[in-house]
Order: sequence, then C-alpha cells, then structure tokens
Amino acid sequence: MTPGQSEAFSRVLIDRALEASRWDLLNPQQVQFELNTANGRADYLLKDSLGRVLCVLEAKREDLDPYDAKEQARGYAENLAGDSDPSSTGMTTLAEWRLLPA
Repeated sequence: MTPGQSEAFSRVLIDRALEASRWDLLNPQQVQFELNTANGRADYLLKDSLGRVLCVLEAKREDLDPYDAKEQARGYAENLAGDSDPSSTGMTTLAEWRLLPA
C-alpha cells in the first residue's frame, strides 16, 4: 500500500483479510460495521456464534501507528461491556495486526 492511503483503502484490505479468515462480512451476527457508542464509532465488531462481541477492531491508515488508537478502541470496548464484554481490542493498518486485552 502506498504511504498515506486513506483509511477507506485500509478497510478494503481488512475486509479481504477477514474474508480469508472465514468471517462472513454480510452476516451481522458475525461482523458489525461502524457501531456508534458514547465514545465514538467502532469500525468493526467481530462476534461469536451467539452474536456476542469478541473483538473491537479499529482501522487506521498505514502511515499511522496502530497504538495511537489503543485507547480509542478500548473506550468502545468498555462501552460494550454491559452488553457482551469483548475480550480484546484490535487496531490494524493491515500491514500489522495487534490485539490487546480489553
């Protein structure tokens, strides 16, 4: 990816990687996009077979450090804690995946 590509381009690559990992992007019981929370908008929610959130995934442009979004994704996960308590948060530029404890 060319440095400075948009977050939207990162999402295309993230979508491809999720599909390659057998996530069904068209099934909202598995993947939910852009959930508005009290702290902002979570880019992706990955869910278990019961529809509970396993991971909050925050997409970033490749030229940004994914750790810059750590607290952002954690805040989203904390807002969801009353509903399903996600076990991890993730930030990715797709060049690098990082999962962190929620």
